[in-house]
Amino acid sequence: MRHVRVRGSRGTYIRIMGWGLAFLLTWPLLVWAATPTAFDAVHYDLDVHYDAAAHTLQGIASCTAVWRGAQPLVELYFFLPPNTLSRRDPREPAAFSDLRYPYGFDAAKLTVATVSDGAQHTLEFTLHDDGAVPVGHVPDQAILQVRLPRPYNTGERFQVIIAFTTRLPQAKNWGYYRGTVALDGQWYPMRVPSRQDAWVWGMQEFVHADYTLHLTAAADQQVIASVPWTSRTQQHGRQTLSGTADKRLPALLLCAGGPRH
Repeated sequence: MRHVRVRGSRGTYIRIMGWGLAFLLTWPLLVWAATPTAFDAVHYDLDVHYDAAAHTLQGIASCTAVWRGAQPLVELYFFLPPNTLSRRDPREPAAFSDLRYPYGFDAAKLTVATVSDGAQHTLEFTLHDDGAVPVGHVPDQAILQVRLPRPYNTGERFQVIIAFTTRLPQAKNWGYYRGTVALDGQWYPMRVPSRQDAWVWGMQEFVHADYTLHLTAAADQQVIASVPWTSRTQQHGRQTLSGTADKRLPALLLCAGGPRH
């Protein structure tokens, strides 16, 4: 493989930078939540492939952390945010939905294929509704419950690996629209916080974490994320971008544009 320089049209570049600026301007809205105390040293390692034709992100989300709760940890929960956009929310005003979906409603979906631990042992999992989601979302199978292979005591580190596929809707504020993908986080399985021996439902808070991202996409795609890219390689018409952020982010933002014209 060899290092490449990614070039694009002026229009695509402007769209990408515009979304990047929007992410920066809305960033304070993402950091209001208090950092949960039950999980420490949380790290996500995401290795995903973006298919621009199918509008999907497919890959692996590995989440490691140290348990700090008072009681042994026997199970974990993850938000599956795209599933809250799988159908219209009757509580949401029609005008808001029309603005979000300029070409009519288009469903998002996050599908879990397998769940395993750090030793590659398959873990049992089930999906549940999250009845506490805010207006504009629905509770459809938006919670992933994972049974751990053994109880973890306070101070122990654990790892859960989730193979998943996210289908992106054609929408203005979260999805793809006119050749540009804009995701203000919430496109991958996200750990449900635990504070004071209680789980925090309804996507009210997100666990702050460090992130490593490896993203494969078409070589002519332009991609920005809330991790700085440290390497870009290209082979057989595909590019792989890698980056790490160790700033305890509440979510991993992602934007892709192109192909260049």
